[in-house]
Formats: sequence, structure tokens, C-alpha cells
Amino acid sequence: MLFIAMSALLGIPQAGDSSATAELLRALETSPPVVCELAADRAGGNWGWHSAGESVNGLHDRDPRAARLLTAWEDAPLDGGDIALLGAALGSPNACVRRVAALWLGRAGRDEALERLRAALRSSEPAVREAALLGLGHAEDAESAPAMVVALKAPDPFVARMAAWALGSLEDRRYREALTGAAGHADAGVRRSAVWALGNLEDRAALPAVVARLEDRDGDVRREAIESVARLEDKRGASAVARFLTDPEPETRVAALEALGQLERHDAFDAVVARLKDRSSRVRRAAIEALGKLQDGRAAGPIAALIEDSDREVKLAAIEALGSL
Repeated sequence: MLFIAMSALLGIPQAGDSSATAELLRALETSPPVVCELAADRAGGNWGWHSAGESVNGLHDRDPRAARLLTAWEDAPLDGGDIALLGAALGSPNACVRRVAALWLGRAGRDEALERLRAALRSSEPAVREAALLGLGHAEDAESAPAMVVALKAPDPFVARMAAWALGSLEDRRYREALTGAAGHADAGVRRSAVWALGNLEDRAALPAVVARLEDRDGDVRREAIESVARLEDKRGASAVARFLTDPEPETRVAALEALGQLERHDAFDAVVARLKDRSSRVRRAAIEALGKLQDGRAAGPIAALIEDSDREVKLAAIEALGSL
């Protein structure tokens, strides 16, 4: 959304309902200068220069107070007062405030900050526990792993979902069984998070649990399972992924192509080549990239034909793939 708003300011045409862009621009217009500056950096991929003095990439009339505040936040380490404020903010009714507090505490690298997050994980408020798990996951706090396992069975699905993500962030194979159980949760969001976490373990023993979710009734969970098969780098899962090359959803076909390319399955060569004629340009581009990873000279001819494709990105991908072949 922020990208759409900045694109609108630059006169770049965007498809879709412009009312969302108008609403976002109004919100930026009425927000404090420092909030708008942060949003601008986010729209630029977090690239910016927060010099308190005059900066070469800042507009001449930007609010100097915002630059000073941003510089102070970036350069100064958190002290006890900061940690106390952020710990209290974990209970904010504002989701953005909770998120910022959790991330800063998680990345602080201080025992006091971790203690604040661990205490918040014992809260009776699900939203506070969810935020605490977010921070602990970013901190990769192994000491909190038993509490994360307990949180997997929380009545609130958002807490359970975040718990699965936090456990996956630890990349500890000892929690494969707990995550396998969560992969069968009634809530699709929890199942998807658990499947991601299983893939993040890089433990091939998790493959059966991940492959089982390829049959999930939810499309997002199925796509997550396809991606996790690739991240496990176990070629035994490739045949189960290959059948999704003809899935009705373009996003799923793209995921399958990316997985087969990552797994370097040469036995899927013909099926991948067939997707060069897919009606979706995104799928055609993914097929080119997958063939580039397979490094099979037979792909040169079919890829060369796409240099005349109607989609510019497909053309560029074809040229790059031919260069690598």
C-alpha cells in the first residue's frame, strides 16, 4: 500500500481501486512528520538517510525534528527506561505499537528486554501474548521454547500461529513433533505457519508432515507446503510437487516451478518446458527461471522463442537465462 501511495505521488500508473491510495495519502498527510518519514523509508525498501543535518537525499523542506528523532532512535542503544516503555507498549490497544515494541525488544540483545517479552508471554491477554511471541521469535530465544510449545495449543488461533512461527525461527529439530501436530490444526493460519516452520527446520524427517499438507483444503497452506518441500532440499518430495504445475491457480503453478528449480529435478524438464506456453506471464517467467537453474542445454531453443514475448519481464528473464545457459 505504501508503494502504491508513493507511486501515485510520482505519477506512476497503478491498477486497482484508487480510493485506497487516496485514503493512505490522507493518513500520511495528517500523521506526525516522523511517522510520515518512516512510511517513506518503508516505501523505499527501508533505504534512507536520517542525518540530523542537511542530507543530500532529503527534500529541502522536510521537518528537521523528524530527522533528529530518527537518527537518535537508530544510533542510541536501548537503556532501562526505553525497555520499560517498550514493555508497557506490548499491552497497547494499537496493533502497530505492539508490533514496534515487540520488534525493538526482540532485537535489543539485552537480558532485560527478553525478560519483558517472557513476562508478556504469561499475560492473560491473547494480543499481548501474540506480540511477545513475535519479539521472542525475532530474538531466537531458545530459553522460551517450552513456553512456545505450550502456546501452540492456545485457544486463540493468532497466538498459536505466532507460536509456530517463533518455534520455526529457532531452527531446532527437537520441536519437529510439536510442529507436526500444529500442522493439523483446525485453523488454516496455524497450519500454514506450522508448515513454514517445519520447512525452516531443514530436517528431512519433517518431509512426510509437509507433503501431507499438499492435500490441504486451503490454497495458501498448499503453496506453503510446496515452498517448504523445496527448503527441506529433499528430492523425494519433487514428484508430489510436480503435479501442481497444472494447478488452476497461477500462484500455485509458480510455487511448483520455483520448488522444482530449487530441487534441480531434471526429470521434470519436459513438464517445466510446457509451462513456457502458460497463459500467465508470471508462470512463464517462473518456468524460464526454473530451467535456468536446471542448466539443461535443451532449454535454449524453447527459451529463445520467448525473447519475442508480449511481457517485458518475460523477455528479460529469457535473455538472462540464455546467457547463463
